[in-house]
Amino acid sequence: RQSSEAATSPAQLKQASMVQSTVELRLQMNRETMESQISTLEAKLESVEEASRQLALLMRGKDAYVALEQAARLADQGIIARLEGDLADRGKPREDAEVA
Repeated sequence: RQSSEAATSPAQLKQASMVQSTVELRLQMNRETMESQISTLEAKLESVEEASRQLALLMRGKDAYVALEQAARLADQGIIARLEGDLADRGKPREDAEVA
């Protein structure tokens, strides 16, 4: 009985060593894969953050453009109203001319 245990023991040790090596290799491959995936995700996150910053800048630019456009419309309306007033005044006799 002792001889059979002694005979199988080196074979079991060899098999256990091979299993351990295989497990360690798989763990290393999984670690490398995860590190690669983390790097990829970090790069994508940086890209999304940059896109978000660019979008915020575009939105601020758009808001500024809309505000300028509204100001220009109001200015145009003011100019048009003033011109219409001037034209209307040209058709009326001036009060100061009538007094003189």
